[in-house]
Amino acid sequence: MTCSPPRAVFIDICNRCGLRCPYCPTGRRERSFPHLVLSVERFTALVERVAPFAESITLHNWGEPFLNPRFLEIAALAAESGRHVHTDSNLNFPPLDRTAAERVVRSGLHTLHASIDGVSQAAYQRYRVGGNLALALHNLRRLAEARDRLGSSFELVWKFVVHRHNEHEMEVAVRLAREIGVAIVFQLLSTDGNPDWLSSLHDRSDRLPLGAPLAVELAGETFHVFWHNHVPVARYLGRRSPDLDPPPPSTRRSFPVEIDALVLDPRLPWCCRQPFEALYVNSDGSVTPCCTAWGAEFSVGNLLEQSFDEVWNGPAMRACRAWLLAPGAGAGRQQGSVCETRPCEFRTMAFGRR
Repeated sequence: MTCSPPRAVFIDICNRCGLRCPYCPTGRRERSFPHLVLSVERFTALVERVAPFAESITLHNWGEPFLNPRFLEIAALAAESGRHVHTDSNLNFPPLDRTAAERVVRSGLHTLHASIDGVSQAAYQRYRVGGNLALALHNLRRLAEARDRLGSSFELVWKFVVHRHNEHEMEVAVRLAREIGVAIVFQLLSTDGNPDWLSSLHDRSDRLPLGAPLAVELAGETFHVFWHNHVPVARYLGRRSPDLDPPPPSTRRSFPVEIDALVLDPRLPWCCRQPFEALYVNSDGSVTPCCTAWGAEFSVGNLLEQSFDEVWNGPAMRACRAWLLAPGAGAGRQQGSVCETRPCEFRTMAFGRR
């Protein structure tokens, strides 16, 4: 099926990273993609293609965006398009001074999530292998100070990915975030079920009723820990048709996502919603159907070589959607799509098979 253009666009402006996070293909130094830094000229060409419909542009996917030496120029160009501009960073780059921090805040970025998973080097480096906690916290402080000096609306968020080896530091992290003056959010690490990494919060999340948030009390405040890709139940994707029953009321959220003639059920994992909702562009211009599809072999087109519609509504993307829409989560429907052929942890969670 064809879809209207996505509102969320992700452009990987650099697919290299200095860290070696064990659940990241970049961290594991897998080389399906050539190591590339997106040029300003190519980024401009991509923005011209997506600007008519995009509401947000995210400047990362598989790498550390600040390793692109023209990152600030790229952020400014994205902001000039009038779109919300976001990025994530591990902040493991040379220490920011006052001037450098102010340049980041003034660059045009609207939001930056700093991935810092711990308050001790020992806990932090269990996942962020090769990372320097003191350096990341230094840069976080400098950015917060620059934001305050400039009176900027720049949103700076500490993102703490929770696993077995750092969950004991969550409360201290909340107190430190308050001291620095930044918001903090918690996300459960997607581990493919590896017990060596599963925290007590992973277990609690699995025991909750479907759709219920995992509320955790930390330092006198309630936080909702999210696991944005984990859905340990059968999927449901219903067409908006009187011939089909809607999802049970107990499992529906207040605002189902409507796309043309479809309602994507809230239980469908975020990654499996992406062929309908989001566009993922790699550093070479190639496009994959979701954020988990790592590898050139999973490309569905190239936005630097083809028109937007040739990619977004081309045969490869239509095959992904057709498989996801098929009764029984695609059982018996061999589309040859990326969604059914690549090993996928989240497809297993949602559909019960690889």
